[in-house]
Amino acid sequence: MPEGCERVSVAATWFGYSAHLQREEAERATKEAVANESRALAALSRTATDKGLGLDGIELALAAWPRRTTDLDRPQLEVSLEALSASFALGAIVIRQMTHDGPVWGAAFDKDQQRILSWSEDNTLRLWDAATGKQIGPAMTHRGRVLGAVFDKDQQRILSWSDDTTLRLWDAATGQQIRPSMPAAYPVVV
Repeated sequence: MPEGCERVSVAATWFGYSAHLQREEAERATKEAVANESRALAALSRTATDKGLGLDGIELALAAWPRRTTDLDRPQLEVSLEALSASFALGAIVIRQMTHDGPVWGAAFDKDQQRILSWSEDNTLRLWDAATGKQIGPAMTHRGRVLGAVFDKDQQRILSWSDDTTLRLWDAATGQQIRPSMPAAYPVVV
């Protein structure tokens, strides 16, 4: 092999090995950053709990915990569980039951997390006050099970879709349908 080719080969090997080491260091740093984030969220949870803000404490502690069992990036830290336990121990958390007459297919908060929109196999979507758990306005009704719903960007209207092959637009303040149903050729699934 000519001398120039050997130098290029050695340089390429060195650069490849260097890139490998940098990637490993980046992965290690990312894992450490996520663990530090979890520790910080748990500390914020403790602070919220110490101030009597149990619900905030729970939300922060849950944010520190892995999102699912397959989430290997976020560690299951004992401090997260301790913070969650301390928040629940306040006893000020009241779970309110918001019910439909059939299985609930989904739910979403509005952007301010003041209202919850839920939709169900009972052919309705309902809007709830997140703080009190009370239903806001009448149930919004389709002729088939409601498969999904979203708020518009201004949170003033709600778009829903159903296996009755319609899309419907609702006024979020009154629960009244804004215009006639929009037909779809097939059930809408998102």
